[in-house]
Amino acid sequence: MDTTYPESVGWRPKQAVGARPCPRCGATMMEVDRVGEGGYLYIWYECCESGCDEQWLARTAVRDV
Repeated sequence: MDTTYPESVGWRPKQAVGARPCPRCGATMMEVDRVGEGGYLYIWYECCESGCDEQWLARTAVRDV
């Protein structure tokens, strides 16, 4: 049996290119983590507005070069 473990690719406390506005309050969402797993890159965003706790997880296929 082959087990796949997520591989963290680092914490990024900055606005990412393509970051989206918060669906709740419209403020900028900041990238807080990204993990590569099973051929996909998962990027976790959190709203930077105080008092708003909205979060967003985006999945992108990783392309081999």
